[in-house]
Amino acid sequence: EHRKWADSHYIIGDAFKGISKVADGIIHFAEVDPPYAIDLEARKSRTQGKTTSDYEEWTEEDYPDLLAGMAKQVYRVMYVNSFCVWWFGPTWWSLTKETLTKAGFKVNEVPAIWYKGIAGQTASPDTSLGSAYEPCWICRKGNPKLRWPGRSNVFEVNPVAPLKKIH
Repeated sequence: EHRKWADSHYIIGDAFKGISKVADGIIHFAEVDPPYAIDLEARKSRTQGKTTSDYEEWTEEDYPDLLAGMAKQVYRVMYVNSFCVWWFGPTWWSLTKETLTKAGFKVNEVPAIWYKGIAGQTASPDTSLGSAYEPCWICRKGNPKLRWPGRSNVFEVNPVAPLKKIH
């Protein structure tokens, strides 16, 4: 059996430019983690000194149009029966689901959860809980079958250390 592992088959760069070069209907799985329009640069302390200079945040004003453009492109390149995992910030819960549906995806009514196993940092530890999870939409183009039917929508995986992240 031949497999290509994602860690050796990706390109870091402008997603809109890159996806425009991809042929229609050839991608069997996509994981999309767009900027959340949360002013990441202002939250830079979370990266523990790592620069975010290559990271291009989306503004709140541009977010809906950029999200719609990317959703249409991802749907276009997806194979007829394929899955997509689409990460989103909770602020954009409804807009993201609506946008993915308009692009053609079938979106589960309940998002999946990445449980990180530990509470994350918070700017106000005395008044705010640390976030220990991130939500994502599980989207389908066509009717792909799950490898493990009935699997839970909660995925418990420890996060990558901040100094090892490429964002």
